Amino acid sequence: MEMKIDWSQIVTNALTTLVGAMFVGAFAIIWNGVMTFDDRIKETETELKATIEVMSEQLESLNIELNKFNKLYKKLDDGDEKKLKDSISTAPKQYFKKDNIKEQIDIRQQTIRKH
Repeated sequence: MEMKIDWSQIVTNALTTLVGAMFVGAFAIIWNGVMTFDDRIKETETELKATIEVMSEQLESLNIELNKFNKLYKKLDDGDEKKLKDSISTAPKQYFKKDNIKEQIDIRQQTIRKH
């Protein structure tokens, strides 16, 4: 009983297995990269949505204040300086704070992530 070893077939099978493993490994790396990229896109989308929502609210607030200033300007045009001085003295000095906006955006992002 003599056993013949076909070294050519063994080497061919080993190389085929090695090449197959390399393809599977490369596919796994690419798949992981794609999934990470998708996560980054979702995170960026969440940040943008939150920022847009908060900034829209701030813009609406600023439009309201702009309308108030337009009314004050109209009073000045009408020559009613007493009403103008009274309105200016009661007007708020600052309508929003930058730190507050950042905090609102962070809170909005957390809310969006939960949904």
